[in-house]
Amino acid sequence: MACYLENAISNLKSQNHMKLFKTTLTCLFLSLILFSCKSAYVHKNFSEKTSNHSKIAVLPFIVVTTGNLPIHISQDRIKQIQEEESILFQTSLINQLLKKDAQRKNKNIGVEILSKEATNSILRNHGISISEIANTNPSKLAEILNVDAVVLSNVQKQRYMSDLTSAGIEIGENILNKAGINLGLGIENKTKDIFVTCNIINKEDQSTIFSLSKTVEVNWKSRNTVTIIDHVNRKIVRNFPYLK
Repeated sequence: MACYLENAISNLKSQNHMKLFKTTLTCLFLSLILFSCKSAYVHKNFSEKTSNHSKIAVLPFIVVTTGNLPIHISQDRIKQIQEEESILFQTSLINQLLKKDAQRKNKNIGVEILSKEATNSILRNHGISISEIANTNPSKLAEILNVDAVVLSNVQKQRYMSDLTSAGIEIGENILNKAGINLGLGIENKTKDIFVTCNIINKEDQSTIFSLSKTVEVNWKSRNTVTIIDHVNRKIVRNFPYLK
């Protein structure tokens, strides 16, 4: 009887050890997955590099549209739309950073954010248009703006088909489905993917102290441009290192 109890206890311990091992292994595996899926990079010496930072500037976003563009819109009009969206993205990010900072009671952002008006006015006075930002040294831009770092962001919109065509596909499929007909075409009604990258460039040594990349799917129903832009920028604000 004693031997039976000893064997039972030994087996139970072995099972518990195995469960603990499996649990530990699972946690480790999930941690590795989460780590590998991170899309944000923060310089290991971020605190040291930014210890003397007092002011940063959020630049107008660089907006590029690729894919199947509407044939009835001229290149000049597309450029105008991209520049308008560039300012909307810039405005949204600044507003969200200030709002997030105001909501935090115990710790503020620690740096002043140059206003959109001041940033864009200074750039214009130095002959730097929105389209020229991509080809200008970020450190030089920081020097011109008299800030310690600049937030340089890029948005690429991938257009697959026109909004009207996409809407037509979904309406047609809904009518057929209601009639009990399923063609199983598997056609996606997505009109755009938005690929966004955001980098913070340190003026002093021109190093990248923060970098983030995200992909956001947008379909034809998302007609509110401001809502889409705010959604994209929330992903940046959530990882913004000055707010950590």
